[in-house]
Amino acid sequence: MNPEIPKYRTVKETGTSFLKEMNSRFYGDVFFVKSTDQVSEYLEKVKSEKPGATHYCYAFRIGINGENYRYSDDGEPGNSAGAPIYRQLLSFDVVMTLVVVTRFYGGKKLGVPGLIKAYGETARLALENSVIELTQPKLKISIREITAKDYMIYELANRFHAEISEAAVKPGGYFKMEIEYSQYELWQAILKELPNFEWVAESDLSL
Repeated sequence: MNPEIPKYRTVKETGTSFLKEMNSRFYGDVFFVKSTDQVSEYLEKVKSEKPGATHYCYAFRIGINGENYRYSDDGEPGNSAGAPIYRQLLSFDVVMTLVVVTRFYGGKKLGVPGLIKAYGETARLALENSVIELTQPKLKISIREITAKDYMIYELANRFHAEISEAAVKPGGYFKMEIEYSQYELWQAILKELPNFEWVAESDLSL
């Protein structure tokens, strides 16, 4: 295992914002995301919570270096909404993060410069209202207790604050867990003393 795992900045507690420009109302929402599927889920959530809006514009960065990214103007003039939102993600240097800015049209056109300012400012305020932290990826492991004493796996998870991402489908089967990378050697030592446990650390990291 490579001990030099890069850290990244992301949102620990998400924030919201509100801005009014020439009777148009702009609402910002920040979400922690690890996949494009989650992006789609949160977009639907925003649409259901804010029905009747004229535009749902967004930007996201996924991956330790933000290599998976996208932004959308959702019908606004090109690069007047999604791009300024994305620039705020870059400015705050955050990844695993989605920002959605919802607009309710107020009857007066803002023009492209006005839209750029409104969408960018709404995104900035929402990120400012979030709690951002420097964090490290977690390591994915698969683990099982071959005599089907699955309760012992739950006890280990609780003891070391590990997250069970997928339970075994049958007694004695493999559980998928996420552990702190810094605890890898500790888990090695403990499980070495528990002969009925089998486990494997996957090569990819949980982001």
